[in-house]
Amino acid sequence: MIIEGNNIINSTCMVYYLNISGLGNSPHMEIKSTEYLNLLKSRRILSNALAIEEKYDILVTNYLDFEKQLLDNTANFMVRGNYDYPGFFKISQSLNIRLVNFLCTLLSLIIGGPH
Repeated sequence: MIIEGNNIINSTCMVYYLNISGLGNSPHMEIKSTEYLNLLKSRRILSNALAIEEKYDILVTNYLDFEKQLLDNTANFMVRGNYDYPGFFKISQSLNIRLVNFLCTLLSLIIGGPH
């Protein structure tokens, strides 16, 4: 017996095949129901791993964006000197946006897990 979603399938009458998903005729290979179940489990695990990897990549990108903004602001300050209030507000706002992006992504990775 196989449970797929909310459906219970009697595996004794099912025949499972592996084939190439493409145009035209393609060769196929018969597999056992246990192999099919293992493939389903593997697919689910790999999909979850890919979701975590994508979130981690976004996290690293947001961190690099924050660090680049810090370096840019530091270099501008070293060359141009002091900032007035509107300039400081602009810098503060851009850093806050990047920091919030980074922290939200981090929170999503820690709490959310794969979706």
